Amino acid sequence: MKNFDYQTLNHLVISPEMINKMNQIFELRGKLTGLNKVKAPILDRLVEVAKIQSTDSSNRIEGIYTSDTRLKQLVEKKLTA
Repeated sequence: MKNFDYQTLNHLVISPEMINKMNQIFELRGKLTGLNKVKAPILDRLVEVAKIQSTDSSNRIEGIYTSDTRLKQLVEKKLTA
């Protein structure tokens, strides 16, 4: 296990560029949080679609093929395998 030497932080100089970048990160983080609240239904739908597509791709790699309807029902836990 590697130990971090905190003594190196004693001489750390934070430049104005670093401060600007950190501010940009915090601003974008705030916008993303707001977007999550406003667009939650859209984001939920995108996650649902991504799960179905990912499952379909994974199954095809394994040589398993099924209809889109059945796959959707399986992912939504409406059916059992």
